[in-house]
Amino acid sequence: MFGFGLKAKTERVLSDIFFYSVAPSMRPVFNGLVSQGKGMGQNEFSIAFYYMMIMMNSLIEPFEAEGMMIDSFDDKTDKEKETVKTFIKDHSDRILKNIHLANSPESDIKEMLQHILEKVDLAETISSSSTKQEDASASADTDESNEVLTKLMELLEIYKPILLLHLTFIDGCEGTKYLSEYQKKFVLGLQYLGVADFLGQTLNADDMTVMAAFAVKTADAGPDAIFGWDVNEAGQMFRRMTDVQTESWAKKIMINGGESAQSQFSQEDDADKLPLLAVYEDHELMKEIARNVLPE
Repeated sequence: MFGFGLKAKTERVLSDIFFYSVAPSMRPVFNGLVSQGKGMGQNEFSIAFYYMMIMMNSLIEPFEAEGMMIDSFDDKTDKEKETVKTFIKDHSDRILKNIHLANSPESDIKEMLQHILEKVDLAETISSSSTKQEDASASADTDESNEVLTKLMELLEIYKPILLLHLTFIDGCEGTKYLSEYQKKFVLGLQYLGVADFLGQTLNADDMTVMAAFAVKTADAGPDAIFGWDVNEAGQMFRRMTDVQTESWAKKIMINGGESAQSQFSQEDDADKLPLLAVYEDHELMKEIARNVLPE
C-alpha cells in the first residue's frame, strides 16, 4: 500500500479484508473518521475497523419516534434479523482475525465490538473464539469496559432534551444575527461534541469511542431529532466538525459544551439553566463562525 494516502489505504483495507466499499451517502462520515484517526496517529486498519463497527451499529441502533425509543433490531422481520446477524458476525470475525494489524489498543476495539455483538446475542459466540486464552482477570476487565460505550450513549440521550430546549432560545441571542440556520446548527453541533467529550472523559472512554457515539447521535432521525439532518448531511457536518475541532474558535465552543454538561449534571441550585446560550452572545466569536463555516 506504499504510496497511497491514509484515506486510500483505509479504503483498500475495507476492500481487501471486508469486501466492502464506502457508499456515497457515507463518504462524509468515512472522511471524518479518517481525519480523526490521522490526528490520533491511527493506521488504516484501526480506522477501517472502527468504520465497519459504525456500519454494524447503524443496523441495530435504537431510534426515537413520537417520544418513544424504537429498537431497530427488534422491529425487523426474522429474515431481516438473520441478515443483520450474518453481516455482523462475518465482519466481526474478520476484525478479530486481523486485529493485530491495528495500532489502536485491542481492548478498545473489542470493547466497541462487544457492545454491538451483545445487541444481537452474538457476544458469547464471538468472545469464546477471541478470548479463550485470556485469564479470568482480563475477562472481568473486558466486561467492565464493555459498559462504557453503552453508558455514553445513554448519557448523550439524557442530554438531548437539554439541547432541544436551548435550540428554542438561540434566535433570541444577539450574536445569532450574524449566522445562517446552517451555521447555528454547526455551533450547536460543536457544543454537543464538547458535551460528548466531557461525558467521555468522566467514563474514561477513548477518543474513537466518543467520536463513534457522537456520529450516531448526530444522525438521529424522527420528529425529536436534534438537528434534522439526513445521513448525508450528518456525515458532512461530522467531517467538518472533526476537521475544525483544533481551531481556537471551535475549541471555545466545545469547551462551552463541556462546561454546560458539567453544570447540568451537577444539579446545583445556582447553576445556569441555559449555559449553552453564552457563546451566541459573543459577537466576535459568532462573526468568526460566519467567516469560517460556509455550506459546502
